[in-house]
Amino acid sequence: MVGFGKPKQDDDQKLIDRMVRHCWNRNPKALDRLLDSLHVGHPPRESERLSYVLTQGTLDQIQSDLDTLSWFCGYMCDEINTREDGNQPLPITQLAKKLIEAGMQPFEDFVPYPGRRLVIINDEKAKSLPETLQAELEERFELRKTSSEELQQINEAIREELRVTESSNDE
Repeated sequence: MVGFGKPKQDDDQKLIDRMVRHCWNRNPKALDRLLDSLHVGHPPRESERLSYVLTQGTLDQIQSDLDTLSWFCGYMCDEINTREDGNQPLPITQLAKKLIEAGMQPFEDFVPYPGRRLVIINDEKAKSLPETLQAELEERFELRKTSSEELQQINEAIREELRVTESSNDE
């Protein structure tokens, strides 16, 4: 116990709280700085662990706030890069919101990916979406079926891109 009977927050929780605050404030630049700092002075495995812990902790805290949750998905897809981006209707952010409203969970049923992509990983839930939403998806977005092997290749390519970015930031 520290201070007035409150347990001391661990460093991970402090970072999660900062991420949540940046999401609530719709501040993508502050999120960029925070996430970029995870790679400074940490070995790759620790950086990956921190990224996972912070993302999961942030999702847990914003789960009940649909607007913030869909905004965070847009941020993770590189659709939101400035405060102004978050103040306008954006296709991926709107799609994420509709998927969440239909009962799909980010990072469980669909995953936001850099390059303004959402990858639906729960095919059963996707097939059970309301027909009107399925029709809208087909009309407004380029849908592509991806095998698990292709998805694994995409994941590896993104990881490699992040490693290259990380090593160029270290220089």
